[in-house]
Amino acid sequence: MTRDEAQARSVQLNAEHPDRATHHWFPREDAAGGWAVARVAVGPLAGPTGTTQESKPESTDAVPGTLPGGVQPFAAG
Repeated sequence: MTRDEAQARSVQLNAEHPDRATHHWFPREDAAGGWAVARVAVGPLAGPTGTTQESKPESTDAVPGTLPGGVQPFAAG
């Protein structure tokens, strides 16, 4: 297999293979100087670039159950 053939096959596998969400294929030169397609397991693919996941701000209170400003509930009167 030539490098161009391995590249074309990699593109095809990355676009069509049922395992494309968990694997990635790429051309790789072997020890004899020939080319092959290598498969590597990857995690789930990320969503579109530029999207972010909203997160809730963490509490700044030092003690659970305190009122805003760090006032203890029993001290507010």
